Amino acid sequence: MSITTYTTKTGLTHHRVEVVVGRKLDGSPDRRRKTCDTLKEAKRAEREFERIRDGLGGRSDRITFRDFTERYYLPTKRRALAATTIQGYESVIKNHLLPTLGLPRTCGGYPRGLSAG
Repeated sequence: MSITTYTTKTGLTHHRVEVVVGRKLDGSPDRRRKTCDTLKEAKRAEREFERIRDGLGGRSDRITFRDFTERYYLPTKRRALAATTIQGYESVIKNHLLPTLGLPRTCGGYPRGLSAG
């Protein structure tokens, strides 16, 4: 987290705020940036970014199990495994795991067979 003050060629002073709020899914830092005209605005933006960072607990991207399997897991497996193995993986994920883990909770409870702890 930092506030950098700089002056443009036209003589205007700006303040740039940059805070790392967490990590992205690929492991790279999730940086939030904002440029403000006054130092007061920059400090306010920095506090807001810090609140976001503290609320996320280091996780800046939220992802469901369904999204993870479709975006990351299966594409990497398709490059490395035989077609019949991939078909088996897709079948297990589609018929067993996604009905339990991949759907958003609309009733407020846990799916049948799972408990909170």
